[in-house]
Amino acid sequence: MKNLGYKRVSSKKQKFIRQNATLDELKLDKIFVEKVSGKNRSRPELESLLAYMREGDHIYVHSIDRLARNALDLLTLVKEITQKKVSITFVKDNMTFNNKDDSHIKLQLTMLAAFAEFERNIAKSRQREAIEAILEHEKDFKREDKTFKGKPPLHKVYIDKIRELEDEGVTIAATVGKLKLSRTTVWKYRRKNR
Repeated sequence: MKNLGYKRVSSKKQKFIRQNATLDELKLDKIFVEKVSGKNRSRPELESLLAYMREGDHIYVHSIDRLARNALDLLTLVKEITQKKVSITFVKDNMTFNNKDDSHIKLQLTMLAAFAEFERNIAKSRQREAIEAILEHEKDFKREDKTFKGKPPLHKVYIDKIRELEDEGVTIAATVGKLKLSRTTVWKYRRKNR
């Protein structure tokens, strides 16, 4: 029987500070760590953890959003883990699941996952609205200010989105298409990001 840990951040620049504070207090036999978006279920270290775990093991994760980004993935993963008679604890959420869980705990997990997904969707929607507002403002700015020379600096929303897409492995060409920016601009901000 082993105590296993799983840590995840979404990008290479992010740190594990909160997760370290939570999981370092525990005596873990092995920790699986990765810097990759939780958007996709197939993640190398997560797959390694699932292959490594054995009946009787216990997995510790800082919080539910570190394991999965949507309710369906979360429920599927927890079910897959507990069916192999492995327990999983989400330390921050103070929730533990095993193959003996009752329906009330599973309902609670479903609700937490759904709220987390809802919050992410709202954040994405606000980000899209901000980008659209910036694009509209830039059009007006260029039309109204005849004395302006050169291009205004790229707004932070664009810079963050370029970084996010790069971390997800999206090509420069695809980024150019999604954000309607020039290839040179995307390349310039990707270079700054390194």
